[in-house]
Amino acid sequence: MNVLFGIIMTIIGVLFLVFSITESENKLYQIFVKRSEILWKKKVYIFHSVVGVILMALGILYAFGIIWVS
Repeated sequence: MNVLFGIIMTIIGVLFLVFSITESENKLYQIFVKRSEILWKKKVYIFHSVVGVILMALGILYAFGIIWVS
């Protein structure tokens, strides 16, 4: 299960990174943007880029069993 959840986390991180770089008009992503704009204002896309990179890194580490191992 570690590999599956790690891959899913990595895919979500990639999507966040791609959507934030392209400033996507995807409806689901725009929900995240509207929620994050309350705190981050104009820097919301930079915030989502950083979140995407962090999610990718954590997903890869989790998939290889380096972190969160029982």
